[in-house]
Amino acid sequence: MGPKFFGVAVQRPDPELVKKSAEIANREAMRYLSSQITRHLSLRFQGPPLPQTKRRTPDLSKDFLETQVLTGFFKTSYKDQLARKFAPDDVNFILRVGRKFPRVRLGFAYFSLLAVDDCPEEAMHLCELQGRTGYARTSIPTKMIQVVADHQEGTERLANMLFSDDPEFEDIVLACRYHDVAEAITGDFSKYCDISPRDRKRIEKLAFELISPENAPNLSQQAKDIRRCYELTCGTDPAHKEVRAKFKDCDALEMPMEVAFLMTQKLSVNRVQLMDELEPFWKSAESALQYSRSKNFFKVLEQARYRTDLKPESYDDIVNIAVEYMRGCEAGFIDSGMEQDSVVEKGSPRTSGAGSISQSVVQFPMRKP
Repeated sequence: MGPKFFGVAVQRPDPELVKKSAEIANREAMRYLSSQITRHLSLRFQGPPLPQTKRRTPDLSKDFLETQVLTGFFKTSYKDQLARKFAPDDVNFILRVGRKFPRVRLGFAYFSLLAVDDCPEEAMHLCELQGRTGYARTSIPTKMIQVVADHQEGTERLANMLFSDDPEFEDIVLACRYHDVAEAITGDFSKYCDISPRDRKRIEKLAFELISPENAPNLSQQAKDIRRCYELTCGTDPAHKEVRAKFKDCDALEMPMEVAFLMTQKLSVNRVQLMDELEPFWKSAESALQYSRSKNFFKVLEQARYRTDLKPESYDDIVNIAVEYMRGCEAGFIDSGMEQDSVVEKGSPRTSGAGSISQSVVQFPMRKP
């Protein structure tokens, strides 16, 4: 029996497949990190930038120089650079994890070279390049593999659809918007990666700290929001318990949302095989959902995947039907067979008004291919 994902036991895949999927998910981000580190080092330590070429074929001499610059940095200056940012125990921990995961090493190396003010923006950019490892393990075409930025945006979309009337709505949205930003530095660890939950949590905490240092003066608003996100999603303050639980529902539900999106696309893959590959995503999400709104929303997504008439324009319809079903269940017009989340009387600040939810669907556009 393999590890548990959102409480569901899953079969561990072939180690070579795990390795290959990580390579696919990390490829674009690692290319960017390598080139940016080399550029920074060339400007700061090695004199003028590396020569450019007008040749149409790859410039092997340039690649060789870049490799030499990176190798030299990791052998000589990298540890000192980390020591400027972290305590000795944390430095040794980062080095140890980086030896096992080159993606982690490149991430910490690059962000250790950046000015504090530049870190949040660069982190968000890297989220647009970092693939999600779980999808890279399927037959989904590489160009269609979800990136971290899409996942965060999808999670925020769900917060708008599920909890727009919640008194802590702004915190829920903030938690969704930045919850995986540490993966700009660490990459997306899958549940099969050879790293313990404790070490994963620690390395991601250090990544958050590098992006938004706790003691740095005059942090930008975005950096403050990222730090606030960490407190909401990873902290232990009981005051944030409800925010954390609702964020987790949005995070889990985004998986079947993405799967529903993929199933409506004209992918050049075997549909039956793809449905089989994506089955764990449905089971994991279903087991993790806590609120009746989320469970009712999930019901519509789960049923839609068996349709044989799906096409790209079907996605928006499916999501809007899910919202209407969720609203109908909560209003008592539809019997979903489950107890609904408690709501206060109409007219209070926390009214679960249909208007607020349906309006959020109109104002928050669906993801497009």
